[in-house]
Amino acid sequence: MKKLIFIFVILCTSLTYAQNNNAFGLRAGLGYGSTGDLSTDLENIEDPDGNVGYQFGFFAKFDLGPVYLRPELLYSRLFSDYSEGRFDLEQINAPVLIGVNVVGPLNLFAGPSLNYTLDTEFEENVRAGNRFDFEDIEDRFTVGVQFGASVYFNNLEVGLRYDRALNENEARFVGNNGLGERRIDSRTEQFILALSLQL
Repeated sequence: MKKLIFIFVILCTSLTYAQNNNAFGLRAGLGYGSTGDLSTDLENIEDPDGNVGYQFGFFAKFDLGPVYLRPELLYSRLFSDYSEGRFDLEQINAPVLIGVNVVGPLNLFAGPSLNYTLDTEFEENVRAGNRFDFEDIEDRFTVGVQFGASVYFNNLEVGLRYDRALNENEARFVGNNGLGERRIDSRTEQFILALSLQL
């Protein structure tokens, strides 16, 4: 996580000195989506139901002529519902987006997202009432891709984007229902509706 924050600060600082037209602000949004399949030692596979998550953080925007560069640093949380319980994923996300103004207030953007997993937890259904932390998630750092569109109203921006993690990254835990080790594909896939306020 410290590496992501350091990269974000260095990128914003260097571009601030290089460009006169820049902006900083706050961003918050709601995401709807899920992580991947849950499987067990018995090879049972279950697709999760989507759920609403949230994210908030900071962004910077730098004018590079016909396009703009927009790095962001966000805390995000996403929930996925399985028949056995709910999977909770907490991450730091650092998208680095390239955008272009299409017409009027409409912008299109796309770019990679660097993700660092802070915590993963599985809470079994109310009947079982157990919680399991995933101590052996394969990779804390993963890479994803984002693209979307936004509309500006003075200092306020409304944006809709698609976010997809690319790295295969399983989280493993052992429950108490006799199914043995269970694995969850922790890759996220979600649509995010967000508001950004330029300060």
